Amino acid sequence: DIDIDKVNKPYLPLASGEMSVQSATNIIVGCALAGLAIGVAANSPPLLATLVVSLMLGIVYSMELPFMRWKRSPVLAAGCILVVRALAVQLGFFYHMQNAIGSTQLIVTPAIVFTVGFMLLFSIVIALFKDVPDAKGDTRAGVRTLTVRLGADRVFWACIWIMTLAYTGAVVYSLTAATSIGAAAASSIGSVAAGGISSIGSFASGATGTASAASSIGSVVAALLASLSLGTQGMVGARTLACVAGHILMAVLLWRKALQVNLESQKEITDCYMFVWKLFYAEYLLIPLLL
Repeated sequence: DIDIDKVNKPYLPLASGEMSVQSATNIIVGCALAGLAIGVAANSPPLLATLVVSLMLGIVYSMELPFMRWKRSPVLAAGCILVVRALAVQLGFFYHMQNAIGSTQLIVTPAIVFTVGFMLLFSIVIALFKDVPDAKGDTRAGVRTLTVRLGADRVFWACIWIMTLAYTGAVVYSLTAATSIGAAAASSIGSVAAGGISSIGSFASGATGTASAASSIGSVVAALLASLSLGTQGMVGARTLACVAGHILMAVLLWRKALQVNLESQKEITDCYMFVWKLFYAEYLLIPLLL
């Protein structure tokens, strides 16, 4: 990617010449071996399998060898990211924890099923969003990403909406899993949250100005808080409240960041993409509250 990065991201260590290819290779090999060594030392087959699968998919995704370099294909690139982020890491680490407490087989719980679904949506966003800042260089290099084919605007907003769907689902799941309000209340929660999302949609399609942005963000917060009040008909504990509040906060921060992005600025798009990664890793603080 060095030639492409010289166009898209000339400040990166390899593209700028700050780091040599040999040094980068040494670091990658060292980290890969260290990770595998940890898996072996832990004496945990699930952990070691997760590390091996992730490494193998990383190799076929990136390396310039026959039948590899899967990142050139939007479908194969997305598949690699989805398998690692949504399946291998979630199920592998969950099984590793179960194995550590003495379980001999994987016990699939509603929480881990939801977590896989949530991370599946998040992984789709990462797979799509990663190419938005690189549209110029990818076009020159002949890499036909979805962004190159459809345009940065469409892919950018598709990513924001997919993440909004994931956060709304997390709020609904947290409430319905922790209370006895049942399917009818779940439907009501979904409708209320959808109302808030709809108000954001109307802003994204035409409204302008800080006041409109504040109004739209305020609407979704109000909607999700309304769903929380429905959930209190059952027994909503501190863990549920923390999970709901955390996802509401991240949804608001996401939209606040997205609405400030100038889609003509590569730097601002890149900043937003890196912010999405921060939200991704912040999610691991909330996942234990679901289990």
